[in-house]
Amino acid sequence: MASALARLDVPFQPVTYATSGRENIHASDFSYSFAYEPAPEESSYQLKSFIRTVKGNPDADYADIRNWRKITEFSFAVEGKTTDLFSILPKDCEVLINPTSSEPLDSMSSTPPSIYLVGDIATPHKLMTLLHEIGHFFDDTNLEKRGTDTLMRTDYDGSFDPRNARDAEMLRKERNATAFAFKVINDILPNGQLKKDAFVYLKDYALQTYHSFIHESLSHRAAMDRFYRSDVDYYVASDKAQEEWDEYEEWRKTDAYKKWKALPENAAVSIEAGDEYGHWRQWVQKSGYDFYKDIYPDPEESI
Repeated sequence: MASALARLDVPFQPVTYATSGRENIHASDFSYSFAYEPAPEESSYQLKSFIRTVKGNPDADYADIRNWRKITEFSFAVEGKTTDLFSILPKDCEVLINPTSSEPLDSMSSTPPSIYLVGDIATPHKLMTLLHEIGHFFDDTNLEKRGTDTLMRTDYDGSFDPRNARDAEMLRKERNATAFAFKVINDILPNGQLKKDAFVYLKDYALQTYHSFIHESLSHRAAMDRFYRSDVDYYVASDKAQEEWDEYEEWRKTDAYKKWKALPENAAVSIEAGDEYGHWRQWVQKSGYDFYKDIYPDPEESI
């Protein structure tokens, strides 16, 4: 895993990013080219939103819009066929890169459509990340055709936790985006070490990271729910037990208790020995006897 990631971070060819420029990247059996310019100042607000979303450091260099570049052109060339990246992205989609950092903080936004890549787009790593983020837009388009923005229902019944559906939908989206990247890579990369490394990264690292995150989230939530339920159930059970004991104490003051106590089967039980209450509870549950009418002869007294 570590060796695969290390190889993927080696650029296809070194690029020195200027304020603006154009690069042609040549790899085995395919190539791609891109042009860039300074990121517009008006993108600062969206950048700050991105930093908050990925829980980035607001004081890091990638939080400064001046360290970002806007990709203005991007095209793939495979076996003589060229594909314009922006022809398959939503209209007016903005692709921003920060080549001065290497933090794994890549993301996309549907509204407004935008992609954020932190790192060198001349590396296989960031190229695959770009393909993954593009895959999210294809998923969003497919959902839009179905008239929805999620495939996970959250309205089954009161026992269904909508947070679980949210996590499940996030994992589904990541898997779909990764599947898109897999397909493109399978088409453009020849069989060899780079292709193997790409699949290792996407499957065993990127996607597994989401699996692990969601698993930890669900496990933590389940533990907290169990703790909460056990804590509440303890006090609820304690309150109920106290209430039942109080009712028993009240019933012992009635004539009905004296008649019950005089029955032969109750002669051997006593409150002093500590077995009368349990014996009485079993009798009430088995017979269904309504002892409330003895404690409250007038129904309004119990209200």
